[in-house]
Amino acid sequence: MGMSEEKCGMDALRAEAAKVLLENATPFAEMLGKKAIEGDKVCLKFLCELAREHMELSKAESKGPKRSLATEWMNEPEWTEEDERAARGEVQ
Repeated sequence: MGMSEEKCGMDALRAEAAKVLLENATPFAEMLGKKAIEGDKVCLKFLCELAREHMELSKAESKGPKRSLATEWMNEPEWTEEDERAARGEVQ
């Protein structure tokens, strides 16, 4: 089942919008900052939200992926008879 022409067109438009934002991020941020300084509350709120999201994403990336206890245990070396004796306090 193919995509409609409208959906294909919207996908292409989104891709181009992302490209424009990426290529012009600094001027856009500066424009938002200037308008916020001039008193534009919508620009100020938008700029603050972008900064907050960036901080949250940066924190999440620095922590790395969370690993489950099962994953941690799976990565531990296999328990041996020697480990068992040492855990019981038996001397060899």
